[in-house]
Amino acid sequence: MVARSLFIFFSVISSFFVLNSKITRDDTDVFSSWIDGEGEYRQRIFSDVNVQEMSKRQSSEALKSCFLRYPKGLAALSFYFDALLDGKPVLENEELLLEHFKALYPMLQNDIGAFLDYLCDHKFSSKIYNSIEKKASHNPVINKYNAFMHLLFAHPEKHDEREHLFSVANNFFEYCFSPKTFLSFKKRLESSCYHPLARLLYSVIWKQLAGNGWKEWHASCLQRLKKACDDGKTIVYIAGGCDIYQLIKQGIYNIRIVDPILPTQPAYYAEHWGWLVKRSSKNPGIGDYLRFTFNDKSIVMKRSGYSEKGSFTCRTKRGAKRSIPQSITQWTVYEDNQKVGTVTFDRRFCKQKDFLPDKSKQLLISFNELYYITSTEEPDSWNINPLKFKPTIKLQVKQLRKPLNKEVLCNMVQADQLPFSFIRLGSCAD
Repeated sequence: MVARSLFIFFSVISSFFVLNSKITRDDTDVFSSWIDGEGEYRQRIFSDVNVQEMSKRQSSEALKSCFLRYPKGLAALSFYFDALLDGKPVLENEELLLEHFKALYPMLQNDIGAFLDYLCDHKFSSKIYNSIEKKASHNPVINKYNAFMHLLFAHPEKHDEREHLFSVANNFFEYCFSPKTFLSFKKRLESSCYHPLARLLYSVIWKQLAGNGWKEWHASCLQRLKKACDDGKTIVYIAGGCDIYQLIKQGIYNIRIVDPILPTQPAYYAEHWGWLVKRSSKNPGIGDYLRFTFNDKSIVMKRSGYSEKGSFTCRTKRGAKRSIPQSITQWTVYEDNQKVGTVTFDRRFCKQKDFLPDKSKQLLISFNELYYITSTEEPDSWNINPLKFKPTIKLQVKQLRKPLNKEVLCNMVQADQLPFSFIRLGSCAD
């Protein structure tokens, strides 16, 4: 009997210390996929490049290598290469093809409308091609157009190639939705003979800014966010999840994440996705530490607060309803043992009022989620109406070189309502 009592006593004591002990994790543990991940999982920061300079850096060897990397996609463009080279074999006349490409780079940098017109003049788009693509599944079409862009920017250094394509995707986005060129793009969406060109634009935008680019940051965006933070503003990251690593690294320490942190999110976003919000169902983890291993500074986040305010409902991948606590988790940020800011996880779905202008805040969103606030179709729409935004709204998008105003967002809504139908510009192409 005594032995049993002692066993129960020590079991209770052991459980107490497990529940109340502090956990310290390193950034290399929590964000390892982004920091050390191989291939497409590693998070990168891309700067703007002048794609016109590509004409001085072309390489026939890189072009040949590209044909080996994307055989199916480039084979689907054989009609285009035949027209350019009068039916001559591409890999025996790559210098002629490179000479042709030299005419495209200035237009890709300065005039996307002229680039599209040039492609039309060279039989790249027609009603016949449109009817073929309408019947095809999305992936072969996406692969074809992205293979074409990889060919244009083929380079031995993969980062260099991706950075150029990232800049081109920004150029394409601005052509599609900026006030100066939206009407030109809209006319192409309204005419079926131009729809192959619209699919080219959407394929590249989606691939570079969402499909592969969901985790990437534009250097200009980070610079603007740093300035806003230095000016005393809190960065309000709509649907930001656990994407705080680059912000903290840049010295941005006042952050509010508004995100439901769904348990169905893929684990590769962060190895401890749920832990950032709450250690376990029984223990919020007050006093836990997240240590950043930067070379130039000592940054530590300490979990300093947790509270719940009811619950909200979401659906699992199988369609079942699930109730999740609506909570607020606070992490205090310390640099060299001095408090410098607060990271707050506001666990809930975003609302229309989250987009109201506030001089003390700077709104931020990822390109993937940008689609869901400008889509009007179920089930994609988050029931956010950009038409109701204040004219002064300025929305930073992590993959874009420029912040978005109300007019650009409304142009996205308008484009989404046109009869042209292809891929979703958000997380999934299908």
